[in-house]
Amino acid sequence: ILTQKRVRAARVGSDGRPVAGVTLRIADADDAGVGEIEAQGPNVFDGYQGDLAATRAAFTADGWFRTGDLGHLDADGFLHIVARSRETIVLSSGKKIFPEAVEAVYGNCPLLSEIAVLSADGLLVGLAVPDLDAIRAVGGVRLRERLRDELAALGAQLPPHQRLAGLACIREPLPRTHLGKLRRHLLPALYAGAHDQHTPAPAAPVIAASDAA
Repeated sequence: ILTQKRVRAARVGSDGRPVAGVTLRIADADDAGVGEIEAQGPNVFDGYQGDLAATRAAFTADGWFRTGDLGHLDADGFLHIVARSRETIVLSSGKKIFPEAVEAVYGNCPLLSEIAVLSADGLLVGLAVPDLDAIRAVGGVRLRERLRDELAALGAQLPPHQRLAGLACIREPLPRTHLGKLRRHLLPALYAGAHDQHTPAPAAPVIAASDAA
């Protein structure tokens, strides 16, 4: 445990302040102050027994543990975790995307039961599962246009580089672990398979006609 939320010293949206003896720092922070969270203190393990290479990879040259989480510290020392560094999407433009934050916005589309974002050809795209009950309710009338409009309206809440450049739909649920976390390494193949007859237009979200039936 590196941080703790205290009732009398809480900050909405944060993961609390460091526990006694633990020091946190943010490495390679971007303009928003977000970078990899590194830690020192008695709660940090010493390394992997018998695996010197793994231990070296887990720690910086000056002895700080690389948590693998991305976040920032606010002016009052509260930690805000944004994403896992290995899940960060880097577009061809060099822009970094924290997928869970983008998915939370597009997940509000009433025609979709779930959606994940990933990179395809350097662009941000989505892989979604339609909500069949919602689709039946609208009767399939102008479904492609309706979905495009819904996603465009949601995307307007996001910075331009976080808006979808393409969308593919599949019928089966998105692959997840037993804890409910997306198995992101499987998404590119699913997206390619769903899009093998359609190339997404960079200007706006799209859906293949065969997937909307």
